[in-house]
Amino acid sequence: MVKFGAMKTRSTVITLPAPGRGAPAQRVRLKPIIVPAEHGGWGFLTEALLLGLLIAPTGAGALLAIATVLVFLSRQPTKLLLTEWRRRQFTARSRVATVVMAIELSLATLVFALALYSAGLGVFWPLILALPFGLIFLTNDMAHTMRTFRAEIAAPLALGAITASMALMGGWSAGYALAFWIVIAARAIPTVLLVRERVKLNHKRPARVAPPLIAHSLALLLIGGLIWLGLLPPLAVAGFVVLLVRAIFFLFPKERMIPARTVGFIEIGMGLQVVLFTALGVWLQL
Repeated sequence: MVKFGAMKTRSTVITLPAPGRGAPAQRVRLKPIIVPAEHGGWGFLTEALLLGLLIAPTGAGALLAIATVLVFLSRQPTKLLLTEWRRRQFTARSRVATVVMAIELSLATLVFALALYSAGLGVFWPLILALPFGLIFLTNDMAHTMRTFRAEIAAPLALGAITASMALMGGWSAGYALAFWIVIAARAIPTVLLVRERVKLNHKRPARVAPPLIAHSLALLLIGGLIWLGLLPPLAVAGFVVLLVRAIFFLFPKERMIPARTVGFIEIGMGLQVVLFTALGVWLQL
């Protein structure tokens, strides 16, 4: 997953009794077990869920959003357990991770079942279509190979299906649901290309400026085509114009240094403005 930079925060520590008699108690930091480290992943997750909730605010959609967040969080303890299993270890941290993973997956299953009961099976077909992307993402995530391009684009493509299902729950037709899914993908894929090249420029390595610029231009044309077909509001194009302008700023001049943290904050804003322009356009047309 694209990492936009990290912020240091204090982590809660819990103390567990040692398994052996007379052994010292073991201290375990909770944050590395509970919170996934990548900020880019959080950004794409927030954009997909927020767009779905804004264009189709339903109880079932909120339940689906909660279940998605719980599954997203459960990746962290699962990866930790797999790592220690490969090392043939089972420490105090493993015990805590097992409990955290069990709680998160159990709650996610329960909440998803409530969403399924509330909305019916018919609105979940986008999740079935997105299953290959989800499997690519999870396979690479568990193998700690999230820096590959394939893995980085699989995550937002899978998350876009959540937006589409939430739209269906709100009464939108299949065509509109797919259009909202495309909004998420068209925002994410050019961004992944752009950030990868921006990182190269920051490290004074050769970078290709053409692929991210072409990707942003194609995304803008794709959104324009969906607007022409009446599947997206005209205001949605504004968000993608801003993305293209930001891409030019990121890439030229090549000597410009943009710290990773600055890139991260900019990308948070970029994602939110795409969501808000699209949602505002929908509201104005209702």
